[in-house]
Amino acid sequence: MEDTSFVGEIGLDGSPQHRQTWNVQKQVFTRALQTAQRLGDRVLSIHSRRAAREVLACLAETTTSERVRPILHWFSDNVSVAKKATEHGCYFSINHRMLVADSAIKVVRYLRSDRLLTETDAPFTEIDGGKTEPRDVPTTIEKLAELRAVSVAEMSETLHANASRVFAFVGLDHY
Repeated sequence: MEDTSFVGEIGLDGSPQHRQTWNVQKQVFTRALQTAQRLGDRVLSIHSRRAAREVLACLAETTTSERVRPILHWFSDNVSVAKKATEHGCYFSINHRMLVADSAIKVVRYLRSDRLLTETDAPFTEIDGGKTEPRDVPTTIEKLAELRAVSVAEMSETLHANASRVFAFVGLDHY
């Protein structure tokens, strides 16, 4: 972690197939958060499947938003947990699959525009019968714009500004 400002994907997975490793996951995640906090100026892509509350508790106990910028990858919890995440300075990376299920759409509608980012990590998903790839991000932007009732240009500008803030957090003025 000493060699990079961008750390990912770390976090917790509370799904049934990973529950048996919960204690080890939490130890490793906590160590990663402690290291990021100590080093400062670190952006973390965080996995929180069926574990968002626990992830937020770990973040609150271990990090500050002045030293660590958390991005919740493929966030799948509810609006109240999303609100707590926002209060802790979290951003949310969105992929096209998050814009399909009603529960996810409700959360994405709630999220503050200044905390939205796109992501390309959707390895088990497809668009038009083909495996999802980074070139599919414009589809996500179009769906986000439609969902939030703004133009694609406005959504693109918002996402670009958000990404620029994340990069500026670690001292990069462009990406």
